[in-house]
Amino acid sequence: METDDVVAIRMLADRYSDAANRADFPAMAAVYTEDAELIAFGNRFNGRAAIEKVFAETVGALEFVNQICTAGVIEVKGDRATARWSVTEFVKRRGRDQIEIFIGTYEDEAVRTPQGWLFSRRVLSERAKARLDAQFKR
Repeated sequence: METDDVVAIRMLADRYSDAANRADFPAMAAVYTEDAELIAFGNRFNGRAAIEKVFAETVGALEFVNQICTAGVIEVKGDRATARWSVTEFVKRRGRDQIEIFIGTYEDEAVRTPQGWLFSRRVLSERAKARLDAQFKR
């Protein structure tokens, strides 16, 4: 049933954001197929292992990430689906007293696998970035 598929794909995006917020690189990569493609920040990463490695390098350098993925539009056609999400991230780099804000869009392709729905391709596009000085409770 398509409604169940839409919910499963929504949960896939939610699992990714939750894993990013916890800096759980294996869980971040686990939402991708083994041969997935990620295009982000002008770079292309092919395969789950390469994707996990880039997550460890980028997210691993941050003190924290708070990613919010909303306004999903999902279209299911059999065992394939496309999705588009608005994404907002708040990040703090180690050693800096600023919050960086990223506003963008994910354009996704997902496939039904024996393990459930997984992303086969994700493209992250930037709409805006900003930095804010912040006060942190220590």
